[in-house]
Amino acid sequence: MHPRQLATPEPKHLITSAVAVGTLALALASTAAPAPRTVYAAGAIVVWALAIVGVVIGAFPRTPIPRAAIAAGGLLAGYTVLTALSLLWASDQGNAFDQIARATGYTGLFVLVILAAKDGEGGWWLRGLAIGLTAVAAVALGPRLLPDVFGTPDASLDAEGRIGYPIRYWNGLAALMAFAAALTTWLSVQARTRDGRAVAAAALVLPIVVLYMAQSRGGALALLAALAVLVIVGPARERLAASVALTGLLALPLIAFIRGRTAFLDAPDSQAAVDQGAEVLVFLLATVVVVGLARRALDRRLARFELSRERGRMLLVAAAIVGVLLLVAVDPVERFEDFKQPPTIEQAESDTTAALLTRSGGGRWQFWGAALDAFADEPLTGVGAGEFGVYWNQHGPFGFQVQNAHSLFLESLGELGLLGFALICGFFAIAAIAGAIRSSYVRDGAASVALAIVIAGALGAAFDFLWELPAVFGPVVVVAALCTGGALTPALINPPQAPPKPLRRSRRGLALAALTLAFGWASLVGCGLLLLTERALDQSRDAVGAGDFPKAIAKAEDAADLMPFSAEPRIQLGLAYQRAGDLVSARRALLAGIERADEDWRWWRSLALVDGVSGNLDAACDDIARARELNPRQQLLYGRIEGLDCPGLPKRPPR
Repeated sequence: MHPRQLATPEPKHLITSAVAVGTLALALASTAAPAPRTVYAAGAIVVWALAIVGVVIGAFPRTPIPRAAIAAGGLLAGYTVLTALSLLWASDQGNAFDQIARATGYTGLFVLVILAAKDGEGGWWLRGLAIGLTAVAAVALGPRLLPDVFGTPDASLDAEGRIGYPIRYWNGLAALMAFAAALTTWLSVQARTRDGRAVAAAALVLPIVVLYMAQSRGGALALLAALAVLVIVGPARERLAASVALTGLLALPLIAFIRGRTAFLDAPDSQAAVDQGAEVLVFLLATVVVVGLARRALDRRLARFELSRERGRMLLVAAAIVGVLLLVAVDPVERFEDFKQPPTIEQAESDTTAALLTRSGGGRWQFWGAALDAFADEPLTGVGAGEFGVYWNQHGPFGFQVQNAHSLFLESLGELGLLGFALICGFFAIAAIAGAIRSSYVRDGAASVALAIVIAGALGAAFDFLWELPAVFGPVVVVAALCTGGALTPALINPPQAPPKPLRRSRRGLALAALTLAFGWASLVGCGLLLLTERALDQSRDAVGAGDFPKAIAKAEDAADLMPFSAEPRIQLGLAYQRAGDLVSARRALLAGIERADEDWRWWRSLALVDGVSGNLDAACDDIARARELNPRQQLLYGRIEGLDCPGLPKRPPR
């Protein structure tokens, strides 16, 4: 074949680099941002701005948009629109507005990938994700291995030794590492060069270590699901299994070594952890080198590795026997009963240092039950976006403070009703079906690993609040777009010698462009307002801390002007007035906030404190009584509250 007959080279390395940098930047932003909504609002602005500019200048779409992409994007956009409509019945419109910004950010990311990814480029997008997620693993380990260089891990990021930096949540980081492990496993077999396959196998060591240190059952389950999809659906199954086995066996001594370093695992802020971190670093680097060299040396043997039918059957039988023995040893019935039990304070403390086989569900069974109860109360509309925490406070069986149901699907069912549940389930279903179809004819395994990440992401979102973590759920959206778009479709090797004559835009094309521009413009305006409001609120809080009360009041008023329907700016205004000593204005501002979120117990407690200091004890006790109606098991609302004593109210919460 003459070289000129080949397809025109594309900037593949630029695509890979951009995806890798974006993935790492989003993870780091999760730590650097003062508030999570700053991350998804800013991210939504970036992705929608890129999509709009690309459509306006004619750079997008770079390839015809398949029907599966239109269907999946339509379902995700419909979920966003339904979230916006829930402003009409949500008790806190400001909180619901936050959920709109998050949903529109994911929709914009999906649209951008569909428009920007060209046929045959899916593998390079996935390589970028692999590099970016491996870099996240290295960043996560940095403060543990070299705290003198990177600083001691913040207690809010790493809880009792369970590694969570930079995602702020160990289960979220573990899910991200499951994606990274699936991608590096795929590359350890499908990379184009022997060195590339060796580097990918060596890189797999990093997410394995982070997964172990996170001690997340959800992350382990996501990893097992992803690897199972790769082995069942993907090509070169024997090589995949052999490559994973090789890396896993060579990494076992490292895991055993880390397990014996208790200070490194459980007390990262101690001097002993600093010394042990240096030891782990040396062992880790040695393991990475050994895995890479071993994978490179065995590359030819692994390339020819195949199992006969008889040996394959024997291996399946052995695996089945081992699985049954493990199932019997685990005793799933007893563990399920333990999982359903509500947590106690002692259990909650022990769970933070428990291993993967810990039995406590951390209250998930009760959270899921509350979400189903909310759906039963409002099956058509749900209780409103962002309202699960409010519903839980009123109806939850114990007094733990939670904002999410720890399940995207059940939370959607409770907050947005049956339609919201169907929309988000449909989005995942179409992405999975499209990925499975492409896996049947895309022989480099790119579609298979994409399908594995979609399945693992859906599984993780079903058991935890990954939707609320842009750095974790964002890659799932990217991969869903690759599955449904044209990026995983092989590019033509022999394109026409002369480009076809330009065709008039179809009605469908014009409609899609118009919808993209309209949806994107509305998202830019809404997320821009959210960012400006959050900035004003941060300035007001900082001014209160510095004792500059006039500035604190002015900035809170600016935030209230930007989002007049939100309660939070007026609550902040009331607190600023309270600190300034103007109790009359403080009460007026707090009442204005309560009018916009009258089912949030926290605002009623704040009002009670102002009324109590003002000497209006009857009103203060009425405020406390209302707060208890909204959160009857909140310990802060019982007994004496900063000098306020309500003799007619109970002294203890109900059991």
